Amino acid sequence: MFDEKTEKENVYLDVIAVLAKKHGFEWRNVEKLTELLTLLQKDVSDMKSVVEHDLPQQSYTREDLCSILEVTDAEFTMILSENTKNLEEFQLSDRAKHVFEEAARVRKFKSTCERGNKVEELGRLMNESHKSCRDLYECSHPILDELVQTALDAGAVGSRLTGAGYAYHLFF
Repeated sequence: MFDEKTEKENVYLDVIAVLAKKHGFEWRNVEKLTELLTLLQKDVSDMKSVVEHDLPQQSYTREDLCSILEVTDAEFTMILSENTKNLEEFQLSDRAKHVFEEAARVRKFKSTCERGNKVEELGRLMNESHKSCRDLYECSHPILDELVQTALDAGAVGSRLTGAGYAYHLFF
């Protein structure tokens, strides 16, 4: 059940580079999500609106990204992982929404755990996470989706995949 989409797209590097460039920063100096958030003076919970504004297209071609980043195709290829070097199209917007929304969910999950005895809220966050993995990051699989639904139908308050693209697991 290995998912090629997860392996094919290095969303972090692509999204960080494009968003840094669109906000006037030297994108080559921004390697981590936390660095981008600091430069933009944003929290992960603010990034959905940034992504919707700055990445309005559903997909971007290599040519689009080379133009945005002001690099040649050869230079662009150098920043890609080995598994993304042959891609011609990149789904930056959905992938970015997933990454930032998932980071916000992790924070909510942590704070909910610290407050204690909020099982329904934790379940809701797990369900949202699975839906995002399935619909935005496209790293689920129909069999996993069926298992998630089976767990929910059997009474689990939340269920989601983890290990997407590498070794799948299901939590409920």
